[in-house]
Amino acid sequence: MIRYGRKPRWKPLDRALAVALTLYEDGLCRCGQPRDRAHNPANADHYEVDSTTCYACDAVHDYRQEKGSDLGHADYVGVWPDPDMRLR
Repeated sequence: MIRYGRKPRWKPLDRALAVALTLYEDGLCRCGQPRDRAHNPANADHYEVDSTTCYACDAVHDYRQEKGSDLGHADYVGVWPDPDMRLR
């Protein structure tokens, strides 16, 4: 957002870092690996796959299943640690 008549809130270093992050993220495949390496056929046998469960995502999924059509398409479902439970 450009605001006329005010000093910019972002310093030049902040802007440069934001641009660098955008360029980095734009170069990633949807799996999170750098696209230039992950899409290179020479690296076809250089990747291993593992899976894990994100219990925060699991809780959101269960909540959405429970609420079903009661949730609108724009409803945000957030997740945060239970304050009565201690994360390990």
